[in-house]
Amino acid sequence: MQKITPFLWFDGQAEEAVAFYLSVFKDGKIIATTHYPENGPQPAGKVMTIAFELQGQQFATLKSPAPSPERYRRPLNRRAPHAS
Repeated sequence: MQKITPFLWFDGQAEEAVAFYLSVFKDGKIIATTHYPENGPQPAGKVMTIAFELQGQQFATLKSPAPSPERYRRPLNRRAPHAS
């Protein structure tokens, strides 16, 4: 069972990136694609997310309409506060 799904944020090139990964890993496949709705930050129907799988590992992507903000990047090695 997979416990973590890596989430890849692309500034407008999600489809191209997924196509590249699928060309490198021949057993890859697209699981699902979602599109921007009416009144979204992109025109309705444009790709918003793509879920795909490479060698049994699932990945999620976001095709962002704007550059990824630094404030969303958090280190994974944060230490929990010590109990006193």
